[in-house]
Amino acid sequence: IQPDRNSVRPEELKAYDRVVGRQTFYGYSKGTPGYDFRPKGQEAGPYFGVLLNAPLVADHLSELGVYYRTRGEFPGSFSHADREWVDIVLGEHLGFNMWGHILDGVAVGVRPEAVYAVLEHREGDLTEDERQMAQYIRRLADGALEASDWDFVQTKYGTRGAVEYSAWIAHLITTIRLIQAFLANHSDSNEVLAARLRKFITDGEQLPDPKARVPKMEYEEPGAR
Repeated sequence: IQPDRNSVRPEELKAYDRVVGRQTFYGYSKGTPGYDFRPKGQEAGPYFGVLLNAPLVADHLSELGVYYRTRGEFPGSFSHADREWVDIVLGEHLGFNMWGHILDGVAVGVRPEAVYAVLEHREGDLTEDERQMAQYIRRLADGALEASDWDFVQTKYGTRGAVEYSAWIAHLITTIRLIQAFLANHSDSNEVLAARLRKFITDGEQLPDPKARVPKMEYEEPGAR
């Protein structure tokens, strides 16, 4: 549970406020597609709410997450779709799928058919690029990378982009493992999520705004200078 602001050490209030501000900026507190409504005092949500018991840890992880979220806005790194592909592949691989990120992924260009292929273990239905990227993600998570894997991402993104992409995968591994430690060890099953996505698309429900969770590097109140 997100600790009350009045309980936070004075020297850590700035870090606490930054995390709450970023999470509010993303629109989570409004109950956007894929995410539950967050009441006042719980704006940071279940994961960052727990992390805010250590505000400096929460702030640094949150700010690093902002950096990865913005890479798709710059040349020489990975796209927003590539970023969300990591969420989808790694969530399935580590046993904690995140429904919100499945929707975010589709909203930024991940093929729904690719999502189904991952959830239903139909690797043959992935494109060659999707398959190679999924392989890199899983092998990094398992500590089983080969030289050819690094060659692939370095060719695809350049050296800096390959470093950022690999660091993003490692960051998300940390995130998922902490969620499993703090909140729950298992999410909805692959079968449930695949069926839910098919129904969501068939019903024509609104996907998230593709730019809704692409923030500035440091959160500022609207109009603040």
